[in-house]
Amino acid sequence: MAASALRIGRFSVSVVKAETWVRQYTADTGRPRYAYPAYEDFRSGTRSGPLEDADLLAPVLLNAKPTLEAYYWLQSQLPALNQALERIPEDASLTDASLSPDLLEPLFGVLDGNTRWGVRMTTLSKVLHRKRPGFIPLWDGQVRACYYGTGAPVPPVQGRGSGAFAVAVATALREDLTADAETWAAVAALATEPAITPLRALDIVAWNLGAQGETVPVQTGSVPVPRP
Repeated sequence: MAASALRIGRFSVSVVKAETWVRQYTADTGRPRYAYPAYEDFRSGTRSGPLEDADLLAPVLLNAKPTLEAYYWLQSQLPALNQALERIPEDASLTDASLSPDLLEPLFGVLDGNTRWGVRMTTLSKVLHRKRPGFIPLWDGQVRACYYGTGAPVPPVQGRGSGAFAVAVATALREDLTADAETWAAVAALATEPAITPLRALDIVAWNLGAQGETVPVQTGSVPVPRP
C-alpha cells in the first residue's frame, strides 16, 4: 500500500501536500519564483568535476550569499574539500546501505575552529550539495526546525564537532528517505528538467514545513515548529 504521509524529522506531512510543494517549487511558469532550476543548472557541465572557485558562489542561488571573507576562506579549503569529495561516488545515494554517512565527516569537519570567516553548515552544504546531490544534504534554518533539537532525530550533544553533526543529520535524513523510498522517488520525479534526487525533494518539503509552520508531530508530546 502506498504511503499516505511522509516523515520529516520530528514531523509528518501528507504525500499530497509534499507533492504540491515540489510541483510549486519546480513548476515552469515562465516567471521563476524559487532556486529551481537555477541552482541545479548552475555550472551543470562541471557538476561531476572537482570544486572550483566559481562553485563557491552557488549558495547565492539559495539565498545564502557568502561574504568576501567567506569566499576566500572557502577557496583556501578547496584542496581538503576535493580530497574528501573524491571518496564519494558521483552518483552516490544517501539510501545506499553500502555508503556510510561518515563520508561527510571530513567535508564538514573543515568548519571546526572556523570562528572568523562566517562560514557555517548552511553555506558549505549549499556549495557541496550540487556535487553529490543524492548524498550531501542541504541545511538551513527550516530543515533545522524539522531535525534538530531536544526530542528531535538530531538532539543537541555537547562538544560534537561539525563533521559529526553532519553525519548525524545525514543519518536522520537517510532513515526518513528509506522508510518510504518508493514514495520519495515518485515525489522527486515530479521535477523532470532538470531532474532532482529524493534527497533534494525531501529538502524542498522540509523547507516548506519549517517556513510555513504546517507541521504535524510524529511523536506524542512533540511541539510544532512555529512560523519563523
